[in-house]
Amino acid sequence: MNDFLEQAHTFISQPWPWWMGGVIIGLTLFLLLKFNKEFGLSANLRTMCAADGAGEYSDFFSLNGKNKGGI
Repeated sequence: MNDFLEQAHTFISQPWPWWMGGVIIGLTLFLLLKFNKEFGLSANLRTMCAADGAGEYSDFFSLNGKNKGGI
């Protein structure tokens, strides 16, 4: 088991081609969409605005903390 972890660490630590970043980001976004998770700057700004009380002015910012896993 320890030998496997050392080989995996060596493999992951090597230099990767530039395009692998795009593949990993794309795979991550696909998985987030598949499991109905929000991602990106707009989701973070929505959460921040909801925490600051913007839900009093717009229903868009009224988040249910039990369903969203936050606030």
